[in-house]
Amino acid sequence: MTIFQSKHTHIISILILLATTLTIIGCSSFIDKEEKVHADSLLNSSYLEIINYSFVKAYKNISDAQTIYEKTNNQKGQAICHIHLALLYEGIGLWREAWTYLKKAQTTVSQLNPIEKYRYYYANTVYLIQHNKDYAGAERVMTHAIANDRRISNKVFLQADLSNLAEIYIKQGKVKEASEILNKLDKQANKFFYTQLMYCRLLIAKQCGQIDSIYTYAQKCLEQSVRFRQLNIQVEALQAMTHIDSARQDYRAFVNHFTQYYYMRDSLNGAMATYKIGQIQEKAKIETEQLKAREEMKVQRILLLLVAVVAGLIICVSVLFYYRTKQRKRIVELEAKELSDKLKRTELEKELSKLKMKAEQEKLAKSQQENISMSLQLAMLSDPKEKKRMQFFDEQFQLIENDFCRRLEKQYPTITKAEKRLVCLIKTGLDAHEIMSVLNISGAGLYKLRYRLRKRLGLDNENLEKYIQQME
Repeated sequence: MTIFQSKHTHIISILILLATTLTIIGCSSFIDKEEKVHADSLLNSSYLEIINYSFVKAYKNISDAQTIYEKTNNQKGQAICHIHLALLYEGIGLWREAWTYLKKAQTTVSQLNPIEKYRYYYANTVYLIQHNKDYAGAERVMTHAIANDRRISNKVFLQADLSNLAEIYIKQGKVKEASEILNKLDKQANKFFYTQLMYCRLLIAKQCGQIDSIYTYAQKCLEQSVRFRQLNIQVEALQAMTHIDSARQDYRAFVNHFTQYYYMRDSLNGAMATYKIGQIQEKAKIETEQLKAREEMKVQRILLLLVAVVAGLIICVSVLFYYRTKQRKRIVELEAKELSDKLKRTELEKELSKLKMKAEQEKLAKSQQENISMSLQLAMLSDPKEKKRMQFFDEQFQLIENDFCRRLEKQYPTITKAEKRLVCLIKTGLDAHEIMSVLNISGAGLYKLRYRLRKRLGLDNENLEKYIQQME
């Protein structure tokens, strides 16, 4: 009787162990599937954010998705993350990093779905055109993309890739081949890629020097790109329109379009996004460790719960004590690492703050330089009479460099107006020909004026331009 009970007990134990194992495998599979769905959702959101130039949010979503794919050893998911990171880094001008991620994704491209293949080919083409200026290589990549589009019978992808190929042809000087493609694409009604078609028409008009056509297509590009928030094409269109406005001497339109161009160009500037991504990268290291710890704790709790149900109170208490001890040790290690990383991050933030302050100073100096140049142009165009024109110049420069002019007059009280104007023009960065044009004097007149200014400043063998640029 005792032997029978012992065998029966062993069979029940084996069955309980088998059921527990199957339950754990099933729960683990369900968790992995749920996490994959979440990671796919993060990647889809990141692509939309890249298109809308929200690089910081996109980087955070890609990092979170990449952590999940690495945990589940999902090679395809990791390859998609690499493609999205390449697109992101191309958006902010970090070409070396973009190429690194394109190379990582290259081996897995054949296993990806058509949408991700399209994005890979597009990212590769952007890198070859904008960074390497390798139009022949870009043409080969786009040819592969078009063949893939035709193989899967996707008209939307095919239209997009054909319009990209037309742009490559235009930049290679193959206007005839590009026009043939565009004439076929114009018959298709796809509003989103209509912007690309108009942009190609604009490029052709610019190569042919057709001013009216350039302005017409630039306006159409601007309308479409504003609708779909395509900032890069907005900048190209506005730049073309400012050139035409300047050639037509339509200064009101020039100021309006130049203001829009300047604002849109700053919107495309990825410097701040790069700085924020640097912060997120440091923070992501800590968050990755914390995420791993939370995932381990989650699995441990499920295991403890299952073991407690099938094995009883004694086994549950023993296992719980073991895992809690391990958990406390892990938390202590994480806290120590977090403290160390916090100190490092504090130092890094100080350095980044200094870099940011330096960048802001350089940006302010550049903006001030552009304002001075614009004021000089307005001064030259304001009035044909010499006296009124120079008076307008003095007023404009006083508004822009009021503190500098006051310090100059205080340091050199006997300085003449002509000498002060020369100092201001040299400080602005104009060369000798531009200075002669603004002051309407000959080379000999400029030489005499420079000679008197050197005497006024007490210079012997020092470089006049270098001395003035160092003045505050």
